[in-house]
Amino acid sequence: MWAKVRSGKALGEIEFLLHARGKEGARLVRQKLFACRVKLPDGQGSLFSVTCVIAQEIGAPKDVKPIEWRLLTSREADNLEAVAELIDWYRARWAIESVPQAHRKEVRNGLTNCVEATRKMRVGPSGSAFRSGPQTTPSCCAQEPWW
Repeated sequence: MWAKVRSGKALGEIEFLLHARGKEGARLVRQKLFACRVKLPDGQGSLFSVTCVIAQEIGAPKDVKPIEWRLLTSREADNLEAVAELIDWYRARWAIESVPQAHRKEVRNGLTNCVEATRKMRVGPSGSAFRSGPQTTPSCCAQEPWW
């Protein structure tokens, strides 16, 4: 399936700033985008359609492993704008998911406590709440929800 996606013509390129992660600093990333609609078995004798997306980094620094993302989605995306939007959604999701991971790491390493980690997740670095609805304490605490 992935070979079929890559064998097609690239839809185009996107460029974005990859935020610092771990020991790696922030850097500009350029990716070539490929997409293809395929049918997969649904386990009940029928087929369903999905869009397979490959975002392959080009021109990565020599000391860094090039980033390649493979996404599978039920959304139709057959042009550069639609595929770039999918990539943006996933990048936003990964950024959001990295916040609790970072705070769990702080708690594990003794740099903060669960109450402070929860406050940071609720309020964020700017001091304004960026989450709404029911929220729980970080999973590292195994405590009752804070509300």
